[in-house]
Amino acid sequence: MEVRSLTASSRSGKLWVGTSAGVSILDEDRVTTITTAQGLPPGAVTGMLEDRKERLWVITSSANGGLASIQNMTVKRYGPKEGAPASGILTIFEDSRGVVWLGTRSGICELREESFVCAGSTNAEAIAIANDAEGALLVADAETRRVLRFSGGTLQPAFTQSNREAFTTRRLLRDRDGNVWAGTAGQGLLRIRNGRVESFRRLQGLSSDTIHSLYEDREGSLWLATASGIDRFRAPRISRLSTLEGLSGDLITAVCASRDGGVWVGTAGTGLNLVRGAQIERYGLNEGLPGLTVISLHEDESGRLWIGTTEGLSYLDKGRRIQQLTSPDQGPLNRVFAISSGHRGDVWIIDGRNGVRHIRDTAVDTPERQPSSAGKTVYQLLVDSHERLWLGYYQGGVTVATGDSSKSWGIQDGVAAGPVQSMYEDHAGDIWLAATGGLSRFRQGRWTTWGTAQGIPAGGVQGVIEGEDGKLWITAGSGLYQLSRAELDQSVAGQPRSLRLTMDTPGEGANIASTARMANPRLARSLDGRLWMSSDDGVASLDPEHLRGNQLAPPVVIEAVVVDGTEMGAGAGKHSFPGREIEFQYTALSFAAPDRVRFRYMLEGFETNWSEPDSRRSIRYANLPPGDYRFRVVGSNNDGVWNTKGAAVSFHRPPLYFQTWWFRSLCVIAVGLLSWGVHRLRVRNLQSRFALVLAERSRLSRELHDTLLQGFTGVVYQLSAACQQFESNPAATREKVERALEQADRSMMEARHAISYMRVPELEAGTLVDALSSVGRSLTDESGVTLHLHVHGVARQLPYEVQANAFLIAREAISNAVNHAAASRIDVFLDYRPDSLNLSVSDDGVGFDLQRAAAKNHHWGLSGMRERAVHIGGRLNIDSRPGEGTKIELSILPGKRAQAAGNGHSLG
Repeated sequence: MEVRSLTASSRSGKLWVGTSAGVSILDEDRVTTITTAQGLPPGAVTGMLEDRKERLWVITSSANGGLASIQNMTVKRYGPKEGAPASGILTIFEDSRGVVWLGTRSGICELREESFVCAGSTNAEAIAIANDAEGALLVADAETRRVLRFSGGTLQPAFTQSNREAFTTRRLLRDRDGNVWAGTAGQGLLRIRNGRVESFRRLQGLSSDTIHSLYEDREGSLWLATASGIDRFRAPRISRLSTLEGLSGDLITAVCASRDGGVWVGTAGTGLNLVRGAQIERYGLNEGLPGLTVISLHEDESGRLWIGTTEGLSYLDKGRRIQQLTSPDQGPLNRVFAISSGHRGDVWIIDGRNGVRHIRDTAVDTPERQPSSAGKTVYQLLVDSHERLWLGYYQGGVTVATGDSSKSWGIQDGVAAGPVQSMYEDHAGDIWLAATGGLSRFRQGRWTTWGTAQGIPAGGVQGVIEGEDGKLWITAGSGLYQLSRAELDQSVAGQPRSLRLTMDTPGEGANIASTARMANPRLARSLDGRLWMSSDDGVASLDPEHLRGNQLAPPVVIEAVVVDGTEMGAGAGKHSFPGREIEFQYTALSFAAPDRVRFRYMLEGFETNWSEPDSRRSIRYANLPPGDYRFRVVGSNNDGVWNTKGAAVSFHRPPLYFQTWWFRSLCVIAVGLLSWGVHRLRVRNLQSRFALVLAERSRLSRELHDTLLQGFTGVVYQLSAACQQFESNPAATREKVERALEQADRSMMEARHAISYMRVPELEAGTLVDALSSVGRSLTDESGVTLHLHVHGVARQLPYEVQANAFLIAREAISNAVNHAAASRIDVFLDYRPDSLNLSVSDDGVGFDLQRAAAKNHHWGLSGMRERAVHIGGRLNIDSRPGEGTKIELSILPGKRAQAAGNGHSLG
């Protein structure tokens, strides 16, 4: 079954489908089919129409009367008895009055009281029918390839159309703005408006020049079924006239509205044009123009048109003759790129060679009679309603001259930076200045400037003008912008406020970018209120009166919810979305200008304010706390109309494992244990540091005992001996005193070295054997004690720490034997073995009781020797009894020594 026709009921919501077998009615979830069994004419359905009475009209391919209506599931056929043609019905149409018309191969027929009446003088193959703006019928004649207008019972050409402009029209459509659109076979899409035809073809973006069907949606966009696909076409708000419509050229340099309703259009290299309705008049060299590049236009109070060209200045007199002006020396003027005049008739111009010139009654003043420009290049000028002359400079800034006085302003006074491109006075007397740095207004002696920070497009403003309703319009970049007067008036005391600009982009009309540096004026308003703009692609125009925005709020839908990369359902009801990352994808169904659709969103339960409007169609949230949420999104169409209801989805986010109570409890316990461990570590560290302090105190005590105490004991003995020989042998006494002083110096040095961790002086000059021999002689000299040093094995160099502590132990043992044991002989044994070092010091003195000595805590000598032995990993053995002498033995194993030495850093 082949679908031949499709239409939707705007009243009942039903969908009617015409097929090769009949008509199917789709109503919610039910499908009802009407065929020839219910009275439908045989043949495939070729066309359908639902009229205002909710009757569905059906055209079939039957050769014996293929017309019927369906109402309340009842079929009524129309044939010759009811005035309908027996065959050849091409289309059916309901006009603005509710009258149903048939288009046939031989003309048109009107339904009157359930009977069709065919017009006898409408011999046309009516393939398509539509209403024009006045409600009259327009008929597309397939035979003559013309669009005809039905008036007075006859069909007449709807507009002037030459043979080469014949179109094979297949469909006609009248849109909501009164424009008539014609879909053709091979000639693209036509717009018929005010008797003028505009064409849109593949060069303008259509997929094909052959159009089968037309449809206007609720936003005013046209949908075209072409030979190559489906196109969406939006009628441009800005229309355009170019060489295709009869202009002499497309590069427009100046536009000027005439007091008689016409619009003057200057071009670069192709002369001057007068646009009046659908008619265009051209003026060139033959009509008296001094040059074909028009760069400025101005009409004064008397209606005289002044024309500035690259070859001088001329004017159009009342007889429509162009007269050229010359300077006082009878020579032509140079490039005249700006013209203005006041109520008195005086005209001011800017001459490219001589600057500002004054004209009165077509007589040009000498260059000396002009306002001072302070060395700047005058780029624009304006004579305001008070006959003041305003001069705008290429270097920026402005000067106003009144008689012989003048006043200037610059950037420091609030004037927009950059070259002044145009100036304009509005109905309230405010002076507006368009510059590359922005838009400036002079009101009550103060300048206010709006730049890019306040919303002005980058590149500045080219033109400014006031609309018929008081609204302000500017051209900037390649677009036309409308400014809010309320927002402009809120900028008081020279403080600019941000602006919201309504923009008619190139995508919605002609590109109004202009590369002409000298183009004045760029913007004009004709008597009918239409705005005209210069561009590089013809003259553009806009009718603000009929500028109807898109008032339909777009439906907003949430298309998908993606949780950790997996798409979830987003339907009605409450959902559960576990996961760390949630993304919401949404859109708004607006086809007018999808790139200008804006959205605002808010996640209730997490956010309290709506987001700023933007064009994003998705938003992502990560690591949301567990709880209940509701995501809401609203959208606006291309004209800022918001759908405040929007769309929403409610969901619950369950906690992840690390967000559960038991996990948090474990974390609290773990933190407690960690804190306790840190505390214990800190206490242990403090104890270790305190132990180091105690060890250091012990070391210092030991060193002082081993150095100062032992050394000064020797000093005492030397001094005692010297005293005994003082009178009998002075020379010997002197020698003993000197030796005592040397001993004292050595003891002080040893004390300093020990305390500051320096090296033992006795070991600096030789080996351990040499050091023991030297200290033995020093301690036993003059004491009457003999010392014998016995070395077994081969002496070798040991780690310094081992040698230093072994030496200090031996020195302490020798000193004790000399000072306390009353010994007469001391034997020192040093045994170098392959795996150990043994050191022993024995004497034949009085000995001592080890237990009693251990009970005396102040006995630093013995305890010091034990500590030194432990420090280097050695073993110390002390053997002594009263009356039997003393023997001290030290054994050092290399492995233990290395291990012990690695745990400390003291030499003592």
